[in-house]
Amino acid sequence: MKLPKLHLGLIGAITLLTLAGSFIWVSSLEEPSDSAVAFVSIGLDQATLSAEVSPYEILRANEHFSDIVLGWTVEPGFADEFDFSFTGQRQEKQNLIFTVDGASNIDPAQELVSLISSRLAEYNEVAHSTYKVALAEISMVEGERAESRLVLGATLLAFLLSLCVSLLISGHFWNPTKAG
Repeated sequence: MKLPKLHLGLIGAITLLTLAGSFIWVSSLEEPSDSAVAFVSIGLDQATLSAEVSPYEILRANEHFSDIVLGWTVEPGFADEFDFSFTGQRQEKQNLIFTVDGASNIDPAQELVSLISSRLAEYNEVAHSTYKVALAEISMVEGERAESRLVLGATLLAFLLSLCVSLLISGHFWNPTKAG
């Protein structure tokens, strides 16, 4: 399978154009932003519960209550009290993960945990319950963008595409003179 110089030039030109285009595209992408992540575990204060309550019932109550806490975060009034964009999800059972987008330090995540704690205190007062933030771990996640992988993938795709086009043009896949 010997390719003429014209086809090799075509392969090289398409690959270089795609490489240049992918460099321009990657440079136009927004800078990745950092985010603060808060891992929060919600639980009942077991010291205040009667001995008749089984550990399984406590676990189930904590699990269901974590859904209630997530519901608080999507309530419009909550957004008025917290100025940052964030997402929340239940990881497992009573464990919640909140990601505060665009945070440059952990302060917004700490503010979010404090707001949840104050909402819990209000709830406990009204409902005569003993839920609390049992654990809160906050960390920073640096935003990253894999420019080299994007450019390498675009270059490889361009090379394969130009090779297929060149083979198609040269008649290796389909030859109209042999068709009749």
